[in-house]
Amino acid sequence: MRKKILFSGVMMLCTLCVSAQTWLQTVMNENKDVIDSIVVNKDDVYAGRYSYSSYRVYYHQPLEHANPDGDQIPLRAVLLIRKGADLATTLTQVTTTGYDIDDDLWNTPSVFMGNWYYPDGMNEVAIKYKGNWLCMEHRYFGTSVPKNYWRRVEYCTGDEAAADFHALISALKTSLKGKWVMSGVSKGGIVTANQQAFFPEDADLFMPYSAPFCDGMNDPSMMAYWTTYSWTDELRDQVKTLQRELILDKQAYNYYKSWSESSYPGYSASFWRAEYLLNVAVMDFTAHSYWSRQALKDTLAINQKRKQDLMNQGYSSAYLDAVMAYYCTLSSYEAWDFLKAYNNKVAHRAQEIVPVKERMHPVFRPISISKSSWDPSVTAFDYQTLHEEGYFGLDFVYLFDADQQDVAATCNREWKVGRGYVFDNPFNESVEYDGTMRAKVFEATRTARRPMIFLYGGDDTWTGAAIPDDCIDGQMTYKYVLNAQNHGACLYDTYGSRKTELWNLVEQLLNTPAGIEEQMVNGKSSNSKSIYNLQGQRQQSLQRGINIVNGRKIMVK
Repeated sequence: MRKKILFSGVMMLCTLCVSAQTWLQTVMNENKDVIDSIVVNKDDVYAGRYSYSSYRVYYHQPLEHANPDGDQIPLRAVLLIRKGADLATTLTQVTTTGYDIDDDLWNTPSVFMGNWYYPDGMNEVAIKYKGNWLCMEHRYFGTSVPKNYWRRVEYCTGDEAAADFHALISALKTSLKGKWVMSGVSKGGIVTANQQAFFPEDADLFMPYSAPFCDGMNDPSMMAYWTTYSWTDELRDQVKTLQRELILDKQAYNYYKSWSESSYPGYSASFWRAEYLLNVAVMDFTAHSYWSRQALKDTLAINQKRKQDLMNQGYSSAYLDAVMAYYCTLSSYEAWDFLKAYNNKVAHRAQEIVPVKERMHPVFRPISISKSSWDPSVTAFDYQTLHEEGYFGLDFVYLFDADQQDVAATCNREWKVGRGYVFDNPFNESVEYDGTMRAKVFEATRTARRPMIFLYGGDDTWTGAAIPDDCIDGQMTYKYVLNAQNHGACLYDTYGSRKTELWNLVEQLLNTPAGIEEQMVNGKSSNSKSIYNLQGQRQQSLQRGINIVNGRKIMVK
């Protein structure tokens, strides 16, 4: 009896291995012109705990898709397959960060799927429906870079990236035949909207999270939003007070300039002044994007106590203001970690006391990159931002009262003269913003062939550049601004009836159209609440041909 059980167990294990090998081999055999390999991720030691099989995917695509016989670019992705899943029916969520796959995600992707560890739009639908998850690295980021990338950065564009993703998605669909959802956060949200514009058949539902669509390199819409509509007057005034102090504090600026010049020589004084003003300005921007209201309120109170402690120790006012900026430029987790370390008389991640000045070094730092140390991901981001994605603009008028507008005018002048936030161009040439991609996405959203749900946080700076309302019809395309959420806005952090509403909408859109049984009718208009054509477009009434009515296939003669 024991031998029979052991034999059965071995046969079952062999069957499972063969089954896994079959679908992997099928994908690779049928897509030899796309995929190099799909290999078990042995570094993902948590995969079994969270009931996933973990894989690393290596695939290649043309550097220029219009020239398929030219140079190739190596790309990579991570793939999690739910153990026991029926690959013919199980949902697959595909996401892109819009950037690289960092080491933690590359080594242990299953952790990002376990216990809602990282739910903000990356994978929450796959978690909800116990589905598979694919996360793809964007070309020119991480290790997905061509040779001599700095000389060929002109191929780092949204349309080329969309073609990359389409190739891999199409290849995996040969085995993963269930519903597909595509999502991404921030730049990844832009990528998601781009994908619908170029390859709407890639997913049954597109969900861009916190996706900004800037109009040029100095788009004022985000500043208008965070200074008008988001947060409370009390919190906004507290942050503005801190910013004014830093701008007017010559000692704080001289400290920053002295350290910056020694670390990054060769830049002008006007450049450093512009960079300093940028750091001060984006302190407000960062707080609005990544902090909750309560977290910032608590941190501002902590700052006051920290400031008093330092005053009692004899630190100068320049250091005090710098420390306050330090807290406001970091995420809440890092701030709390640093505070805990301070209270324990040890430094963050180090068993020694670190002077405040040394702690400040990584905070007020130059944002422009050095030509002597180009990083492919930074270069790619800079190029895409300059060329087709745009960025927010700055105007210091909002920081100062009516009697101090001369200071605001000086700041704006210093900002312009110093050319703060200058992206270094690998070609040493001018890269001009082109709004063609933005216009294409807007038009494709207005005429969407597949359902789309845009999600934004009410407290998020980038919501000022949200998809325009005239792109949203409430039938095929939806837009939600979630109260008291920031750049990590997601369904998981939504509560009450709104959360129920959103998940019901996701379920409705994933089940529609769902061709089940055919039925013949005479062609008169229907009272049904949901009528779609085979392209997934909502219809006001029954049309000649096949219609999808409440998930049923209806033939109209």
